[in-house]
Amino acid sequence: MRVVSQDFNDGDNLSLHLAWDEVPAGTKSFVVTCYDPDAPTDSGWWHWMVANIPAEVTVLSQGAGSSVAELPEGAIQTRTDFGQSGYGGAAPPQGE
Repeated sequence: MRVVSQDFNDGDNLSLHLAWDEVPAGTKSFVVTCYDPDAPTDSGWWHWMVANIPAEVTVLSQGAGSSVAELPEGAIQTRTDFGQSGYGGAAPPQGE
């Protein structure tokens, strides 16, 4: 899934509200990642990674990546290219 939003251009560290449905039977958990393949690096940029989201969860509220307290119980955030866990907002180079 590709997500495009003007909210990505302001540099805030506020993850978007995400919701999904039609969960396949037998799903155990979800992983959500936010990766920018167009970042001015040789390998893109990982802004956010959340694993072990329980299968019954179908919403991550806006800002859920800011604090472990905002995530569903059992979900974990991994280290990103910012060098820490949690959501790191986009900050495109000037003029882009």
